[in-house]
Amino acid sequence: MTCHRTDVFWAKKAKFNKWAALEEGLDVIGREGWILIVDADIAIQKTDHPFVPRIGCIYTPIRYVKQNIVGMTQIPDQKVWGKFHPLRLREEFNGYFHLFHASDPVLGPPPWHQTNWTWAGGADTFFHRQWPDRLKVRPPFRCLHLGPCFTNWCGRATPYIDGSVAPEAQDRIEQSKILLRARRDRKAGFHGDRYKGERIDSED
Repeated sequence: MTCHRTDVFWAKKAKFNKWAALEEGLDVIGREGWILIVDADIAIQKTDHPFVPRIGCIYTPIRYVKQNIVGMTQIPDQKVWGKFHPLRLREEFNGYFHLFHASDPVLGPPPWHQTNWTWAGGADTFFHRQWPDRLKVRPPFRCLHLGPCFTNWCGRATPYIDGSVAPEAQDRIEQSKILLRARRDRKAGFHGDRYKGERIDSED
């Protein structure tokens, strides 16, 4: 197993540019065959249902969310996942789990993700939009998100398993709130790029 370390997360004064780091990782592993991009806080359900992915589709399972993981010593048995909060069934094909084939013609040359985002939100939306809705598929299994969603987009802010938190946690939470609020405020009657405030000003 190869672990690629990088500080590009914070380049150009970004808060936490997940997508620039992800693109570096794709270069390292090679852009060939089936590729699964999955967040570190995602557990994948085991299933006996046959699953044969098809080139040309992108796959993202529905997720349940276990909000509180402080003191948790192991991933909950998947038999109880249904007791946790499921996000709305029509949520986007978000970047917590993307399975696709590198030869898919919608991808084109790299980078496949936009790398001018200041945080971990946004670019996955534009990534999955490359596929038409008919080629976005929910596989016959679900996944479990460990911890609250939309909280660590400016860097780790949620408590670790032992209950400790990063010194910058509160600032990261506030930064995430500001960026999310700005996006939502621009939904109604806004003409132009409503994500503008989330992007790095320059790629230079």
